[in-house]
Amino acid sequence: ERMLDTNLVVVTLMLTVGFGFVVEGTFPADEPSQRRLRLIWAVVAGLALMCPFWSLLAFLECRRRVNKFMKLFNTHFYRMMDGNNAPFLRAMSRAESMVNRARNTTDGLP
Repeated sequence: ERMLDTNLVVVTLMLTVGFGFVVEGTFPADEPSQRRLRLIWAVVAGLALMCPFWSLLAFLECRRRVNKFMKLFNTHFYRMMDGNNAPFLRAMSRAESMVNRARNTTDGLP
């Protein structure tokens, strides 16, 4: 989860830098012979804004899914461990039962 948070910060910074370039207006010079080049530049500049935005959304979704998975896994795991430990805890709740179990399991030891 920490790695996802780090990537989320990186993507947010990339998006901020992309918006900074657009606001600055670093467009190529307006020459009729460079119409195709300006069109390509505009598409690439648009993708430079959209790709970090999409990755920001993807990281948020990934983080949501990881949190949901971990919550479900922990719930299932703790329920399973409680089921495994409950009979042992019930059997060992009294000192007399612990002494009897110790005698039975250590029978024959020097």
